[in-house]
Amino acid sequence: MSEHDHPKGDGHPSCGHDYGLKMKVHGLTCQEISQFMMDYLDSSLDDGAKDEFERHVGVCPPCLHYLDGYKDTVELVRRCGKVELDAEAKKVHGEKHGPPPEGLIMAILAAKQAIDGQA
Repeated sequence: MSEHDHPKGDGHPSCGHDYGLKMKVHGLTCQEISQFMMDYLDSSLDDGAKDEFERHVGVCPPCLHYLDGYKDTVELVRRCGKVELDAEAKKVHGEKHGPPPEGLIMAILAAKQAIDGQA
């Protein structure tokens, strides 16, 4: 069960939605929120989109929880990228690292959520 699924299906306490990814809260669906996470964290959303994003997350605890986990994951991946490469790795990968791949972020976040769900 994802954190957007509600076991009883009786609705979200503060925004009234049923934890489905298609429901709009303050103009954005939960699915759209998940698609804009990296843009939000990189401050690349325009002011209107940023305001809608923050309003949605402000009343949707599952999306806020997802955002917090996403931030933690991005920070961990970025910290890993700061590790010095040895000479051989520099030859293969070059001197610079780009942003963490989105797939890596999603995989780490899914693993973290699975672990959190077991605790």
